[in-house]
Amino acid sequence: MKKIPIIPRRMFAVQGARKFMRTFEISELPVDPFVYFKNNKWLLFKLSEAEQLYGQKDPLGLRIKNVDAVTTWNGKQYMTIYDDSKHKSPGRVRWTLAHEIGHIYLNHLKDFELTSINRGARLTQYQYQTLEKEADFFAKELLSPSYIVSRLGLDEWEDIASICKISNQAALNRLREFETVKYSHKIDSDGYRFYEQQFKGFLREVNFCSNIPFRLPQHLVSRDQIGVKYLDYKFMNISMDSKGRFKMCPRCAHSQFSAHASYCKMCGLFLYNDCQKQVKIENSVNCGEINPSDARYCEHCGSETYLSKMGLLKTWLDIEKERRRDEIHPGMRIGTARY
Repeated sequence: MKKIPIIPRRMFAVQGARKFMRTFEISELPVDPFVYFKNNKWLLFKLSEAEQLYGQKDPLGLRIKNVDAVTTWNGKQYMTIYDDSKHKSPGRVRWTLAHEIGHIYLNHLKDFELTSINRGARLTQYQYQTLEKEADFFAKELLSPSYIVSRLGLDEWEDIASICKISNQAALNRLREFETVKYSHKIDSDGYRFYEQQFKGFLREVNFCSNIPFRLPQHLVSRDQIGVKYLDYKFMNISMDSKGRFKMCPRCAHSQFSAHASYCKMCGLFLYNDCQKQVKIENSVNCGEINPSDARYCEHCGSETYLSKMGLLKTWLDIEKERRRDEIHPGMRIGTARY
């Protein structure tokens, strides 16, 4: 049996979270801790269920000890009981369960001479806090991986809470950590390679537009889903129909249009990337040619296109500057992130 470490092992816990992701093929956010209790056949009870099971109030003393959950190991089976009080938000419950998975997966209940992780008499407060911090490191990396949060350019706690499905307070604490420690500059090379490969599909960039750069996974295309203010247009084509009309609004991502609609009914954007040349050609005010959705300038006369004039497309110069920065710091320059 081992002795409890004097100092919390941060990288041990972080690497444990990555190993957990690899083992259970976790490749996107949010991560649902409930799934892994079920898959591993770890017993999981709400406090209200445990009270019925034991026939007494708060059988393991969660409320007396002021903890959100307790995990026990009887030599054969793990059992976790968590407080399901109404005032516990879903995000806080998810964090609590990820924390308990950390205790289990980091072998806190098996490896040490003192194995009670519930403030038992055999654990000093200092020993207890050491193991608690390791479980917290695990939970942070599992639910809100530092590299992925940085890679997505999430620099507001509301966006972290929405995409990672953690509580507002946990998201705010996570953001403060990023700003203080500047994690993006401390990501180890193994972590960089792991996340780029493991989350490759999740990190594929969406091709919508905005006047503010913001990278977003391919499948998270609805602002209502993710709670962010802007979507980023990367220089890929927005799908167009046979008449050259956008299948999805480049500004607000709305996609339900009437058959003859020319403007988005949600934000009023013109749904064609037409030439904006202000001269009279064949009785037309504009050049009138419809261009591909990534065209900054008309392919027919060289004039500025509608999306470019609206400021919804990055200029060639902006794209070139970003490319050069990426060559210098690959994967680290993410949207408006302040890391």
